[in-house]
Amino acid sequence: MTKLYKQKINRLFYGKWPYKIECFLPKSSMIVRLGPEKARLWANGHPDYAGWWNVSPGQKANVLEFLDKVEPFLKEELQIRTEGGHFNIFCKHVVLRDHLLQELDQWVIDVQGPASEEELAYMLAAGGKKVVCNKLPHQQYRYKLHFKTNMPADSRSKFLSWSNNYKDRIFIAESTHKWLDGKKHWAQLPFMYIEDSKTLSMFSLFLGDNLRIIEEYVLRSSINSSLDQEI
Repeated sequence: MTKLYKQKINRLFYGKWPYKIECFLPKSSMIVRLGPEKARLWANGHPDYAGWWNVSPGQKANVLEFLDKVEPFLKEELQIRTEGGHFNIFCKHVVLRDHLLQELDQWVIDVQGPASEEELAYMLAAGGKKVVCNKLPHQQYRYKLHFKTNMPADSRSKFLSWSNNYKDRIFIAESTHKWLDGKKHWAQLPFMYIEDSKTLSMFSLFLGDNLRIIEEYVLRSSINSSLDQEI
């Protein structure tokens, strides 16, 4: 088993990408906001972009240097997300990851990826619906069920009443419980845990279209022994 990173992940980023390279450079988001061609004009002081962000010539020079390095990769299979000065790159292939790290080394502040080749293979085969973990949530639950936030109030009330019959096999987060009970009108990410597949099937049938997504927790210790059977 080959160790890839200390910054281990337990699921694919956005259900697709196993690697994340986090770079930091103030105003690097302009590359995404304007696109490479216009960002280059902005960084070179083109008059059409004179009013775009009052930054120093040194900052623009740094962005231009970063753009020169990152632009050749923008046509590769990857995804970019920016927030403030953080320029995050997500990719799937290890060769591309290593090339990015080599070229962008001076801006990289964090790298994340699977803990092993086995976990990488498992995550890619399973997609974004399985979560690798060291222990199950509350030492008991194999599944996490996410509700749709537009679930009607009467459906929530009926579901909560019905779910009380299975208290020993489920766990509903407090904020979600209040939302189901009508004590909160809105919940950002309502969810619950379910212990086993039989109970999951019953709950999935009851919820129907009000079910958003189901995630399954898989113990790291089980991947090596069960990879062939589960994928």
